[in-house]
Amino acid sequence: MARSGREEFAMGAISLLSNRLAGFGEGMLEDLTFRQWFLLTMISRMDPGEKNVREVAEFVGTSRQNVRKMIVPLERGGYLETSRSKRDARSLDVRLTPKAERFLSEKTPLVEREARRLFSGLSDGEMDALVAVLKRVMECVDAYDSEEAEGETASR
Repeated sequence: MARSGREEFAMGAISLLSNRLAGFGEGMLEDLTFRQWFLLTMISRMDPGEKNVREVAEFVGTSRQNVRKMIVPLERGGYLETSRSKRDARSLDVRLTPKAERFLSEKTPLVEREARRLFSGLSDGEMDALVAVLKRVMECVDAYDSEEAEGETASR
């Protein structure tokens, strides 16, 4: 297969896997999508104290706009609280609620167990290789995004 065919296969496979993994996660989570659970998990792993939307987005590896969109239903559902930052009034701080902490403590062991089951067919070496390749793909996407942003700035 030519390189262009392998590149198309890689993009298609990643897209299909993303959808299937989201479905895998949502089968275990009653109220939340897998992406919402992931966001709550990432926020719980950040340093204690004030966290604003920009810091959460950087930690998760996504845009502020994506985090803002995800925060709205999580706040409505009682999983997150937001408030204007005391450090910077233009900034919105994000905080897990006790409901989110309970949900994570109940669901995280289940997700971890099912993830072990899902990846049980991969050896440790294959898992290490998968993680390394996925990190490189993420770096490539970041580099692409940076080039696109620079191109947009230059064309203005």
